[in-house]
Amino acid sequence: MDPKHLSYSKISTYIGCPFEYLLKYGLGIETRDNPYLAFGKLVHEMLDKFWDIDYKSPESFGGQFTGIWYKLVNNELESHKEIQFQYPEQKQYMLNRGRKMLERFYLANIQRKKEGNLPILREYRFSLKLAGKEILGVFDRIDEENKNGTSLRKIYDYKTDARPPKDIDEANFVESFQFTFYRIAHNILFQKDAIVHAHYLQTGRIFPIKYHERPEEFVIKQIDHVWNHIARNKFGQHISYRCKDNCQLKVRKK
Repeated sequence: MDPKHLSYSKISTYIGCPFEYLLKYGLGIETRDNPYLAFGKLVHEMLDKFWDIDYKSPESFGGQFTGIWYKLVNNELESHKEIQFQYPEQKQYMLNRGRKMLERFYLANIQRKKEGNLPILREYRFSLKLAGKEILGVFDRIDEENKNGTSLRKIYDYKTDARPPKDIDEANFVESFQFTFYRIAHNILFQKDAIVHAHYLQTGRIFPIKYHERPEEFVIKQIDHVWNHIARNKFGQHISYRCKDNCQLKVRKK
């Protein structure tokens, strides 16, 4: 299979389960949305709306999420596929979590929004060549601060984990391909350094990322591994904790 036009999400999918990659990107088999992925996608969409729409209160922000969520779970949105929920109460549980996340985000950011202190980039899609291979990615948000005449950029990656880390020591991202790749991509695209942060929306905690000691070597090695395995049609199924409850390989009902 030709692995051209890899993206971070495709690389992540392959690392998680090569067989899933084959079905989704090789054979084009339509699968049901994993509820956590559908939830994360909608939360990201709402966070982007926050900066453009004049929400009057955290309740109004959370209220719009509620309305869209009900349409999503009732399969009324063409932009989302049918969701495979794992238990009956999950719809309401995720709705409550989403509202709390967004209302917390509103309270934490409404003052800077009023002051005109806005992100310089949001949901920014990019294409980058590394080791001769084109890789696609998306920055959730980039802020720029000026301190003592020095410009400092911060990349924020939104996380909707139900059990986020409690502190920076628990948030050990040294081996994280995603965050190392984002930093390298930003440095190449904009010719300036940036600090990557994981923003855990469940708690509102933000952790600066620890990088691999040889970042470019680490990222290129991961890309080469996935690229070469796809080109050689290696698509064995990984059996892991994801398979029981979170497997997306359930073909959508007609």
